[in-house]
Amino acid sequence: MFKEKEIYLFDGGFGTYYSQKYEEPSHRCEIVNIKYPQRVVDIHKEYICAGADAIKTNTFGAFFENYGNDYVNIIKTGYNLAIKAKEECNSQVDIFADLGPVVGDEIENQVEEYIKTIDVFLKLGAKNFLFETLGDARALSEVTSYIREREKEATIVVSFGVMPDGYSADGFFIKDLLEEASNDENIDAIGLNCISSAIHLNSLLLRLINNYRFDIKKKPCSFMPNAGYPVVRGYRTFFEGNIDFFGKQIEHAIELGVAIVGGCCGTTPKYIKQIKDRINNLKENNKKSNSESIKETINSEIKDELYRDEIQLDKGKKYTSNNGYNSSDKKNNDKNESFKFKKKLFAVELDSPKDDDLSVFMENAKKLQNAGVDKITIADCPIARPRMDSSLLACKVKRELGLDVIPHMTCRDRNINATKALLLGISAEGIRNVLLITGDPIPSAQRDEVKSVYQFNSRKLARYVSSLNQELLNGKINIFGALNVNAVNFHVELDRAKQKMQEGMCGFLTQPILTEMGLENLRKAKQELNDAIILGGIIPVVSERNARFMQSEINGIDVDEKIIERYVGKTKEESRQLAVEISVDIAKKIEDYVEGYYLMTPFNRTDIIIDIIEEIKAQL
Repeated sequence: MFKEKEIYLFDGGFGTYYSQKYEEPSHRCEIVNIKYPQRVVDIHKEYICAGADAIKTNTFGAFFENYGNDYVNIIKTGYNLAIKAKEECNSQVDIFADLGPVVGDEIENQVEEYIKTIDVFLKLGAKNFLFETLGDARALSEVTSYIREREKEATIVVSFGVMPDGYSADGFFIKDLLEEASNDENIDAIGLNCISSAIHLNSLLLRLINNYRFDIKKKPCSFMPNAGYPVVRGYRTFFEGNIDFFGKQIEHAIELGVAIVGGCCGTTPKYIKQIKDRINNLKENNKKSNSESIKETINSEIKDELYRDEIQLDKGKKYTSNNGYNSSDKKNNDKNESFKFKKKLFAVELDSPKDDDLSVFMENAKKLQNAGVDKITIADCPIARPRMDSSLLACKVKRELGLDVIPHMTCRDRNINATKALLLGISAEGIRNVLLITGDPIPSAQRDEVKSVYQFNSRKLARYVSSLNQELLNGKINIFGALNVNAVNFHVELDRAKQKMQEGMCGFLTQPILTEMGLENLRKAKQELNDAIILGGIIPVVSERNARFMQSEINGIDVDEKIIERYVGKTKEESRQLAVEISVDIAKKIEDYVEGYYLMTPFNRTDIIIDIIEEIKAQL
């Protein structure tokens, strides 16, 4: 099947597209096979018309454990609807029986659940099977053998869902998952889908090829990423990726040697059309895959990922502090003493490490302290990607450097017990400020609408911390929130900010201001939130590619096209100087509307941040 086409194209994310198209939750969307069969046919036809070589049945979660005995009817109807769409389009498109992960730790139970579903498909005449978004390969051997014994001509594709760090939700590393599937003689193709965006899956492919000598062509490799990362609005999940950016990353994957492509969550028929056009262009240009120049190009683009640690020090070098901290002063800080200055306050965000080596982080924190920074902030696993705990790291910085820290705290990963325990700990360590945010949702293929933990949102959590301040904590914790000055409906954002203040928040750190709209919204915020401490967000743009990545991939950041154009054709040093110049100019424009500046460090480049701070102090 795959040998007949140089590049084989699957469809996109049925569930998320259905949700977007019909404004209904994508959770348990398999039931629409019964409720709205024509909608299912129409969506399949859209993907076929977009150029897909294969469509997936709408049966991702059609297991007995999810639907009881109705699972049989859901599968039968879903398979026949896919056939109907194929016939109405007079198409030769292949139909794949789609199976998602079975929940549960017991392998025997997983195998049993899969076999129930597979039996229904086999009776319908299915010969093509796609197992997608798997986080565990242990049940595969028995399941694929079962299929092969009953259908010798079956085509079996197995695709794993992993986070950007390469680990699945079940704790397995990408290399081990792919190797196990690759060694299964019953599996025809292996690959990756869902959970991560295209650029992060490309990064993982490069890591496999370069670091682990993974043979991407031992078996055909599939590549079906999400459109980006999910955003929650009004209890619904959206994906807001950039189609052209996505298509470019798919093209890079093809050039690395991927033979099967498509899309997962958030990828509409327009995304599939974009991929089809790029496949055709590649054929016309006769491009060769896996060249060193292609690897270098992709490596360069991946380095512009906003949260990537670019600087690596020798692992043997460990940070030691000569500046101890006596926590006996923990009761003496309050909001006025900590934040009301005659001069503007400077807070700088540093990303916590992805591993357990603190050398770079502590060295950068010390540099910032010497440069006169008043506070550092530490994000809490942005985009739901695990990093060193922000609160624990804040305690270390406070204890060893005596530098004030504002750790971010999300509602995503902790219930009320864990949150209270953490607050007690940081209070005992002298942490007097926290930034509370709801937190990015974890990319999930379970079609659940915001599951994770989320026992709070940021407003409820602020109320809870305020209660602890009054009833339990010896040292008061100042509560801050996030303010998205780039929100299209900023009046809604302002209303939320006012509610947050009513629940106990004393101020806000804003998203980066890189547009006139952002500046105007900040002015409105100062007028309407006049009692709030506002730290205006500034992020240095270090290259044209960096700007375009932020614009297309990072929710909450909006970069003016005029700023992007200024970086076109600039060298690294010219871009660095421009980053300082633009950041200082923004600081001047927002001076009257903020109590201080919240600077976000790009790629651990504290040298740029220090230059910006020195220039701001010199000019204001």
